[in-house]
Amino acid sequence: MDHNKCPRALTMDNVYDQAEPVNPNRAIHALSVEDQQRISGSQYEVAEPVRLPPRDLDAGPAAPESGCPPGRQEGVYEEAVRVVLQPGESVRLGPVGHGDNNPVQRSAPQPPDAVTGLGRPDGMVILLGEKGSGPGEFENPRGVAVSANNEIFVADRFNRRVQVHDIKGLHLRQFPTVTPGGYLVAPEDVSIDGEGNLWIVGKYGTNSVVVQYSRDGLPLKKIPVRTVSFSQGIAVNRKNGRVLVTDGQFGEVLMFRPDGSLERTLGRQEGMEHPWYVTTNTRGDILVSDYDTNYVYVYDQSGVFLNKFGGHFRHPEGLCTDRDGNVIVADSGNRRVEVLTSRGDHVRYVGAGLGKPSGVAVGPTGQLVVTYGLQNMVAIFTHG
Repeated sequence: MDHNKCPRALTMDNVYDQAEPVNPNRAIHALSVEDQQRISGSQYEVAEPVRLPPRDLDAGPAAPESGCPPGRQEGVYEEAVRVVLQPGESVRLGPVGHGDNNPVQRSAPQPPDAVTGLGRPDGMVILLGEKGSGPGEFENPRGVAVSANNEIFVADRFNRRVQVHDIKGLHLRQFPTVTPGGYLVAPEDVSIDGEGNLWIVGKYGTNSVVVQYSRDGLPLKKIPVRTVSFSQGIAVNRKNGRVLVTDGQFGEVLMFRPDGSLERTLGRQEGMEHPWYVTTNTRGDILVSDYDTNYVYVYDQSGVFLNKFGGHFRHPEGLCTDRDGNVIVADSGNRRVEVLTSRGDHVRYVGAGLGKPSGVAVGPTGQLVVTYGLQNMVAIFTHG
């Protein structure tokens, strides 16, 4: 049995991941970068987890304005290593600093459902996945959605499939993402409509396409969309059935009627440059993350602009809303997930140190699910 394929319970306090090589001068071209990562073996390729012994890290004093405890600085993730765990094993570090003067303490194995205390020092998270094509393995997982019965749907992009897990991380099933005509699609994002059907947006060949599937993975219909080279996001507005698809190449969001006809576009007048992910809240408002402007744009369900917030993000990707109206943003450049109020006020950070988050989704019982595309990993948190 390959234990790396099992869900792993890991405490969130002071656990940091080694950064992949970064070229600050690279062009912002999501598809080409991700294809280089997969195909060319270039500098964007991510190495396997580093198996180094635990060591103490000196973070220095806390910044005076920081909300961090003494010994920890906000945004300090350098010199980071991953502790590689056995199945069910957890790592617990002391409450001060990046592990300074606090040796790693390995606890007894924990059951996969030991997920508590999101964002707290005693918090736990289930990690699952590694690079591969077997069940529970991923190749660039991106979009994620959670159904009403707490099933997690992950867009396993380069494996050209959707994988389904339960909320404890157990692999349930998978299905290939094909069009009704039988073309395999590399899915980039997923969404679930009010009837429980799944929608994906992705590429086959040089074509961009939206496909609707039944709960069992049977392709029902497709909506051809303008071909773009950037990755795209999708959301289905349960208030009016509109299908929303981002277009990062033309800087806008496409709004389709349920029959697949284009109703309108939005975003360019408000200054969008590279919208990537899109979601809706319980009122039907539309929220869009812009990778280049570092803002989240908010519209009502008909597409009328309401406001925008952010500016402090660094290349935001996935976003979703919870039952309290909070907005959860995958702040990829800052390597953390941020929870904000509906007005954009900061609430807390989640998952700092796990890597660059890609997609986010909240389940009906509050768990937060985050994909880490470059690390071929999915994390399941409790979202209070």
